[in-house]
Amino acid sequence: MSDDVRGFVDAAIERFGRIHTMVSNAGIWRATSPVDPWEKSIDDFDALIATNLRGVFLCGRAIAPHMVEMGGGNIVNIATDHICPPPGYNTGGGTRMDVYDASKWGINGFTQAWSRVLEPHGVRVNALCMDATDSEMIRGALGMTPPQELLDTWMRPEQIAGLLVALLKEGPEGRTGENIGIWLDHEIALPPRVDPLPHRFQ
Repeated sequence: MSDDVRGFVDAAIERFGRIHTMVSNAGIWRATSPVDPWEKSIDDFDALIATNLRGVFLCGRAIAPHMVEMGGGNIVNIATDHICPPPGYNTGGGTRMDVYDASKWGINGFTQAWSRVLEPHGVRVNALCMDATDSEMIRGALGMTPPQELLDTWMRPEQIAGLLVALLKEGPEGRTGENIGIWLDHEIALPPRVDPLPHRFQ
């Protein structure tokens, strides 16, 4: 996978001259539990971490030096509402999501650390933490064609895309290091910017 990521980033730079925005959107889901059989546990862990976390890592590592050289850019990592739930709810997904959630918490770590390192270079790093959105991943997790009444409750990709565009339009002075929650039964819009808390470690 590392050669593939390096290759498509280099090819895009060669073709277009510059990459302004990287959206790390690849993701998979598998039902997992700490009491699963050993072989299943290892296979699920390797697959989920390789796609959900290593994929974000590779994309970030491939694009960050280029954006620093160009004097700015945007990295947007796709996480989950499990790490940024609606007000009044605790973090975490269902009882069969421990490895999936761990992979997404790892993305949170990258988002926070990268935003601090790259902000002086004009590169913003944020994460979109979405509730149920109609996608190949969530449809595959169901194992069946979702009924229309369920589809009607999900958010649509174009709604997420609209919020992403609004985030990018904030420009170089916009927010960075934020987990932006996007939830069912809530307005799909950028929340007010949050004043960052001081960091314990410099």
